[in-house]
Amino acid sequence: MATVQTATGPIDSDNLGFTLTHEHVVVGSPPIRQQFPDLHDREGILKIAAVNLAKGREAGVRTIVDLTPITLGRDAGLIREASERSGMQIIVATGLYWFLDLHLTFAPPEQLTELFVRDIRDGIGDTGVHAGVIKCATQPVMDSFNEKVLRASAQAHRQTGVPIGTHTFVATRTGLDQVRVFQEEGVDLGRVIIGHSDDCTIADQRMSSQNVFDFQRRNFVAAGLDDIDAAAAEDAVVAVVHDGDVAGAKPAVAKRL
Repeated sequence: MATVQTATGPIDSDNLGFTLTHEHVVVGSPPIRQQFPDLHDREGILKIAAVNLAKGREAGVRTIVDLTPITLGRDAGLIREASERSGMQIIVATGLYWFLDLHLTFAPPEQLTELFVRDIRDGIGDTGVHAGVIKCATQPVMDSFNEKVLRASAQAHRQTGVPIGTHTFVATRTGLDQVRVFQEEGVDLGRVIIGHSDDCTIADQRMSSQNVFDFQRRNFVAAGLDDIDAAAAEDAVVAVVHDGDVAGAKPAVAKRL
């Protein structure tokens, strides 16, 4: 049994229950929130998130992985409050999105790794929330900044054992670049989800031997949960496992998500 960090504290992995692995409670622009607070209705957003998270819990979802990284508007305090109000267990991310950040663009990869590890081990700011997953992204192509973030994420993973979830752009097959970098950095690919692999056919991504597919529903939790179709999600996974192009896929994946 492993321990998993959530927004409200550590839990045993046996208590995760039905888990959605790629969700976003809220996204936004940190500078806009800071400089134009009248454009950010925090309490209103919190109420909407809590209501819809509660609906998800009523439908049988017990845990979500919120893959909102630092530069996509992660708000660990809001996520903790939404979790407390709704009863939904939420795993919070550290990491960076694909677009450039003026300060971090020039930071060495070791500094990025240190920031991610700090979020995991010491907690996120003064929120008391510890990150339980590392998010990184590659779009529209693998540029030098994206690669630096991937390698920093890989090293944070190796130091902490925390899993990695990614964002990809399937038009340019950036998932393949991510797998290559992770392999070079010695990442355990069994602890990686290459995001948005369901945006294309299996043959297009050709990552079957790595077993790092992500067949998540891509809807935002804060927008509602009315479109959950667990049976369809299961059917998609079963179809992948039986596809002739996925020789390396693990049949154990074919269970109700």
